[in-house]
Amino acid sequence: MAGGTTSGLAAIAAVQARPGYEAASAHAQSGRVAIMRQLPGCIGDE
Repeated sequence: MAGGTTSGLAAIAAVQARPGYEAASAHAQSGRVAIMRQLPGCIGDE
């Protein structure tokens, strides 16, 4: 997860604060990482 630290930490914090979102968060994070890996340069910027 190079470059996605901020988004990753935010997702982890959201999961810890709201366990109900765990599955959705994990799924969104997987898609996000896949998209980030295809982006040249602005990885982790939102």
